[in-house]
Amino acid sequence: MVENNDEIGNSIFFYKPWIPIMRISFKHNNEKYNESSIVRGVITINGQAAACGTDKGEIYVHSLETGKRILSHEKVGIKNYELGNGGLNDIKTDQSGNLLAACFSPGAISIYDLRAGIKKSGSLLGLTVMNLENTHEGACTCISVPNELLYQQIFSGGYDGYIRSWDLRKKGFVSQVLSHEAPVTSLEQSNDKRVLSSTSFDGKIRIWRSSNLKLLKTLSGPQGSNYSLHSIFSFNDEHLLCTGDSSSCIWKFGQEKTEKSNISWENSKKLQKDYYNNICDNNHLPMLTGFSVVWRDQVFVPRINPATAPVGDASVYCLHTAKYLYSLTPISPSNAIVTSISKHPDLNNNLIMTTSSLPEPSIVLWRLNEINS
Repeated sequence: MVENNDEIGNSIFFYKPWIPIMRISFKHNNEKYNESSIVRGVITINGQAAACGTDKGEIYVHSLETGKRILSHEKVGIKNYELGNGGLNDIKTDQSGNLLAACFSPGAISIYDLRAGIKKSGSLLGLTVMNLENTHEGACTCISVPNELLYQQIFSGGYDGYIRSWDLRKKGFVSQVLSHEAPVTSLEQSNDKRVLSSTSFDGKIRIWRSSNLKLLKTLSGPQGSNYSLHSIFSFNDEHLLCTGDSSSCIWKFGQEKTEKSNISWENSKKLQKDYYNNICDNNHLPMLTGFSVVWRDQVFVPRINPATAPVGDASVYCLHTAKYLYSLTPISPSNAIVTSISKHPDLNNNLIMTTSSLPEPSIVLWRLNEINS
């Protein structure tokens, strides 16, 4: 791995199907870490770069080949004391991988062209293509983008509980629906783009028709969790993974019935006392977190709650049985929260990425160990 400053005990893990190959630490020139937590990271659709945003409104893009930072936008979020730390809440890329969309707590959505503004050094400034302001009453908490970002509708979820659709060629939102009784925490479209899933602090999961925002289903969130933080479809849209604050669940959509399997985050039997004691009560956790992913027939849940989750940067469960399989090696410090996990858009490219919060915000790239897989 390119960088790893943490000492890891060899007694915890014996089966390591994923190998950390690169760690990108967010440090200043004085070698001190940024005082912000990474909210979410995504691998761009073209598979060339990793983009992430922080709870202070910073956006960074790094090359997957070299780890070098190729884009930097700082102080694009605004401090909002009524809603907590202002800043970025969600980040997505379009099908081309050239456009990046982000939403912020001040209620704004910004779209950047990653091809624009090349410096002499070869790095990118990133041209702001468009800004949408006052999209919701309060924070714009999440977004969902289409294949063609500039020519098809995008969706936003807000602290006000509304989901709104936007056509960037027109002024104002196209349609809206009061989707939840509490802030919307995530929006994800199915792979065929026909339906949209939403989660909320009210604990519910809802499925909507993308074309007209008609409610199709209301599902219960993970058993044992107070909130539903994030949901995402499997590659064939037959399953929906939902992550809460203390547990997860998998919904299977059949022709005749819909079945639910709950995932309990049980502490690993090999949990070390010193590891548990290092968990800090004052750990900084972004308001929106828990971004999980489905990779083939496995689901990856980031360690957002060290007190209840197994040791490791992410826990991996079987998509079909919901049984615990293994955990990713604990690369992040024991008192850091792993905020998101994402996969390479090409299923044949065995690469995943995790992001972590304070005290050492970083990105870790993982490659499938073909020998153990």
